[in-house]
Amino acid sequence: MFLFFGLLFSIITNLLQRNL
Repeated sequence: MFLFFGLLFSIITNLLQRNL
């Protein structure tokens, strides 16, 4: 579960960086 959360966080940060 923790690994899944980390993966989601990584994807979210990546999308935010692409948006900026």
